[in-house]
Amino acid sequence: MYLALQQLGRTWGDYNFLQEDYGAPGTYTGIRARMHGVWTQTANANINYCARPNSLHPRALQLPASSTSADAEMHLGSILCPLRLYASLGNYTANATQLNIYKEISPETYQLVASQTLSPNTTILLNIDDIAPAFKIALPNNSTAERNLDQLLAYNIFDISPYLDDLGACNTEYEASTLPPLGPHDTGITHYARQKSIRLRLTLSRDDPNAQALAAILHAARHGARLLLAAPINNITYYLPVYLAALRSAPSGTLITYELDLIARETFAYTPVRQIATTTTNRIGINNPSDAPTPCELRLSITAATTPIVNGIIAWFQPWNKAVQLRPDQAGIWSLYDDGNLYRFPQGANANKTKSTQLATGNIPPLLMPGQNTIVLDYSPAEYTIEAFTIAYYPRVTELLYL
Repeated sequence: MYLALQQLGRTWGDYNFLQEDYGAPGTYTGIRARMHGVWTQTANANINYCARPNSLHPRALQLPASSTSADAEMHLGSILCPLRLYASLGNYTANATQLNIYKEISPETYQLVASQTLSPNTTILLNIDDIAPAFKIALPNNSTAERNLDQLLAYNIFDISPYLDDLGACNTEYEASTLPPLGPHDTGITHYARQKSIRLRLTLSRDDPNAQALAAILHAARHGARLLLAAPINNITYYLPVYLAALRSAPSGTLITYELDLIARETFAYTPVRQIATTTTNRIGINNPSDAPTPCELRLSITAATTPIVNGIIAWFQPWNKAVQLRPDQAGIWSLYDDGNLYRFPQGANANKTKSTQLATGNIPPLLMPGQNTIVLDYSPAEYTIEAFTIAYYPRVTELLYL
């Protein structure tokens, strides 16, 4: 079991491929060259964000083949804890991508600590044990083959398993309704969780070499850093976002005991390994390994839209038994994302982002149920030509809340 700080997590990691408005990273010049968690590129490198129907997110980082030495770089601040990286590449390319990780040994001076080849349709896990105040992630281009990257997530982690004295009871508070309409007659009580809390007690020696790392994580968490509780379930690590609600320390001789009260920020824990399924028909089947309803992204590659739009597109989700309706008004990659926002990107390279708030209605965000799901598109070919249809999501579980 781990405590983790989110450096590029599910929210911040997506920033580079989803939230940035422009179609390409900026150059190294100015303050942007040192901004935490933002891609930059050498001048005239033509590195860009490319919108595709079958990448893990609506856009992926693209490095065109070039004989000119060029790369994409990202700087990450760090604390005195090991760094864990998840890097992902979709199945739309036959080319592997090289990922180089450098640590800062003095201001503006970096030393290579790891180099990894990322194969298509793969997520790799890199654990960097070197301690440094900052790291640099670099993707060099290739003279003959295009390079791509779909996702990069980063966490500082601390393994609490050797120091865990007690994992206290998980306390859950519920909001319950026993009267109509929320608690209809003869159907029992309708309730939902208001708060879930977990208590941890850790004991370690004052001269333990890891004591400083734990102190760094707790200090960062007290000052607003995004804290997570991570645990392996069936050989997959799931992350539960939490708040540090209370921290107590009790020195005793050569030992020190920390007692942490954690409050869950989300109902479920998630895995950073994003799942995706794409079809060229109007029907897609998903076997969701989650044990809880899972928000998903509905993505459409539309090559033609005939206005005025009368009927729009209805996506039916079974066994959720609900639907969402979209009314795209032009061609492009349209993404009703996991967070419930609707985005449009022109398909292909240098894809700028446009956010729409008027063209999606119904049950948003759509949900996948545990196990087998079927999603069907209902639309008029007279209004739309749809080239591809994609569902993408992060599996999630409830087990972490019942440890």
